Amino acid sequence: MHLFYRGFGQGPNLIILHGLFGLSDNWVSLGRRYAETFTVWIPDLRNHGQSPHHPEMSYIAMANDIIEFFELHQIDECSIIGHSMGGKVAMLVATQHPELITKLIIADIGPGPTPGYNLHQTIVEMMMSLDLTNLKKRNEIAKRLQKSFSQPGVIDLILKNIGKNSEGRYYWKPNLKAFQQNLNALAGNLELPSYYTGPTLLLKGEFSNYVTDNDISILYEHFPLLKEVIIHNAGHWLHADNPQEFFEQTWQFLNS
Repeated sequence: MHLFYRGFGQGPNLIILHGLFGLSDNWVSLGRRYAETFTVWIPDLRNHGQSPHHPEMSYIAMANDIIEFFELHQIDECSIIGHSMGGKVAMLVATQHPELITKLIIADIGPGPTPGYNLHQTIVEMMMSLDLTNLKKRNEIAKRLQKSFSQPGVIDLILKNIGKNSEGRYYWKPNLKAFQQNLNALAGNLELPSYYTGPTLLLKGEFSNYVTDNDISILYEHFPLLKEVIIHNAGHWLHADNPQEFFEQTWQFLNS
């Protein structure tokens, strides 16, 4: 599958993989900062953003998309940042093809069950139930969402998944049907096939519960050089909650 992507800069390769409901747009500001030193690649994962839709949405399928992306763009080696669902994809790529990965950054996710399953299910159901074709203003959509969600960050995340066609009508960018059909698998355990012995950084949001003690134990088994860092004043979407500390920690790690 040929993924849509945004690219910046020159230098060693760095790829950024977003989470569920995310897209490359969310990482442009940080991507431009990394581009001072790196060639930055930010793809939309399958069924997200401007990338193709497909009913299959397993972690193996998404990891294969990234390997194909490397081949298409002639990327021989690359550091990788993966947040949430993208973090699981990054773990799988690193353990399947460790020779391709220079450094690995896992942002607030472990290989075990995802604690946010109920929230993600609610978001998918709300998006599928909300017909955008008859709504003419984004603030009208936001008001509808506020009836179901109190967290501004969640509402902003959903709003970024709205597109507008040539006729001026709004539509949902992601493949919501694929999200719904694959949500159980995406929120389940990730089976890691091997080990990655390169430098690995795990970033955890101070107020997040997405990485459990059991996750940590499994991660050390498969990523023996793992280093843990807390991003302060941040929840699960730590790169949005505290982008400065997120950038400083990742920049230091990538350039060390």
